[in-house]
Amino acid sequence: MKKVVVRLAAPCLFVALLPFDVLAGAANGPIPWRTDFESARQEAQSSGKFLLVNIHATWCMPCKQLQATTLQDPKLAQMINQHAIPVSLDGDQSFRLLRQWGVQAFPTQLFIAPTGQVIGKIEGYVDVLKYAASFQQAATTYAASRPAPPAPQTRPAMTPRTARPAVYATNDPAAPTSVRQVAARMPAETPAPSQIPSRAPSQATLALDGHCPVSMIERAEMVPGSPSISHVHQGNRYYFLSEREKQLFEQEPHQYLPGENGNCVVTWREQGRWIAGNLLFPAIFGEDVFFFADEESQRKFLLDPEHYVDDHGNALRRVR
Repeated sequence: MKKVVVRLAAPCLFVALLPFDVLAGAANGPIPWRTDFESARQEAQSSGKFLLVNIHATWCMPCKQLQATTLQDPKLAQMINQHAIPVSLDGDQSFRLLRQWGVQAFPTQLFIAPTGQVIGKIEGYVDVLKYAASFQQAATTYAASRPAPPAPQTRPAMTPRTARPAVYATNDPAAPTSVRQVAARMPAETPAPSQIPSRAPSQATLALDGHCPVSMIERAEMVPGSPSISHVHQGNRYYFLSEREKQLFEQEPHQYLPGENGNCVVTWREQGRWIAGNLLFPAIFGEDVFFFADEESQRKFLLDPEHYVDDHGNALRRVR
C-alpha cells in the first residue's frame, strides 16, 4: 500500500470524504486520547509509560483515514492503552511543539519518552500491522533507555498461566495481550538462526547462539554468555552471564527455555511444519520467549498471539 503523507508546506487538495467529526470524536473510540501535552507528560512520568502523540489537522484526509481505520483496531488500541499515554494534538494549534519536534507532515505519530526525547515516528497513513510494528520498536527503544531494576536474589514465583501478567517497557515493552519484543543486544556480526537440535544424545549443541537464557527472561535482553560459565540441559549447552544466572537456570531450567524449543509457532500454525526461529525476531508472551522465522511471522504474532499459542504457551495446531 502506498503511504499517503500530507506535507505541511504543500496546499491541501483533498476533499474530505469522511465525516468532519472523525477526529473530534476520537475520544469516543477505543483509545482515550488526552489533549493537553504537559498533563499527559506528567502522567507518563508517574506511570513509567511513554507518550504516543497523534498530530493531525481537521482538513487532512489521511489523518481522518488513520483515525477511522487503523486507530479503531481493538488489538492495537489495547496495546496503546496498556503501554503508552495517548495524546491527540491539532497541528494547526500546536505550532510551538511542531517546531520543537521537527514535524513536517500530517498525520505524524510521535513516540516520546517522559523526558521529552523522541524515540520513534510514523509519517502518513499506515495500516495496523505497520503501526503496531513501529509502536513495538519505540517501546523497545524506550525500554533500553530505562535503568534496569536491581536483580532479585531468587527467582520469584511464576504467575499462574490462567492469569497471564501484563508486560511493560524494558521488563515489559508494548504488544497486545502481554506481548513484548525482546530488546536485543546482539554481537557485531549477525548471528545465524537458532538451530533446533538433531543429534546424538551424547553431543551437546550450543543453544541460543551462546546468549544467556536467564538474562533473556529477567532483563528482556539478548546478552552473550561466557563459555567458561556453562551448563548442559537436554543435550543443549547454555552460556551464562555469571554464576548467579547459571544457578538460577540449574534450579528451574524450564522457566528460562524458549517456547516450543525455539521453533516458529507462526509457520507451525499456518503451514503445519516446524521451522527454527531466528534470534533476530523474538517476542515474549506471558512467561514464554518465542523466536520467529522472519519479521513477518513476528509481526503476525505480535498482533494476535492467542491465534498461535494457548494459555499454557503451547503452539496451536494448523486448522485444515
